[in-house]
Amino acid sequence: EDPPAVVRAHRNFIDAGAQVIITSNYAVVPFHLGDERFDAEASRLVDIAGRCAREAADSVEHDVLVAGSLPPLFGSYEPDEFDAVRAAPMYRDIVGALALHVDLWIAETLSTIAEMQTILDAIATTDSALPVWVSFAVPNRFEDDVPALRSGETLEAVADAIARRPVDATLVNCSLPEQTGPSLHVLRTRLDHHGLEQVRTG
Repeated sequence: EDPPAVVRAHRNFIDAGAQVIITSNYAVVPFHLGDERFDAEASRLVDIAGRCAREAADSVEHDVLVAGSLPPLFGSYEPDEFDAVRAAPMYRDIVGALALHVDLWIAETLSTIAEMQTILDAIATTDSALPVWVSFAVPNRFEDDVPALRSGETLEAVADAIARRPVDATLVNCSLPEQTGPSLHVLRTRLDHHGLEQVRTG
């Protein structure tokens, strides 16, 4: 509703040193908008989000990448609500609306492997050859201290799924530090086991 404010927010992050900004369409999903408004307006609103991020990134002289947000559709941290049949065309529409504005894709705050697979399928239906990052949210406590998603799927299973459909980076977001560290360790160890080198920092 206020694109200039969104551009200013992106610029604030860039001015603070961000090298990658994420399009602001995380809430442009049925869970937040409702099915009727999502069906009627999602493509237009996602396009605006992409344009805002691109404008902010292009307003500075140094390189800033724009990541296209591919968020949970039916509620964050709600793996039981995920419906791959409903989600597939929605993700294709989001990808289509963002494609002209972004430098990479980020599937973020995922709680089940099926979400990742459906998003990768949506990206694959386009001509996009952009890098793909996937980022998972983990619960505040692990059952039996085994790092896992909110769906109960282990982080080793996540890495095994990524090995079958390699992506460019695997991340953890919106999670407590106490769970993030062990999750990243499992992911890195298992991905190394599969011979996959990913973007690393630190």
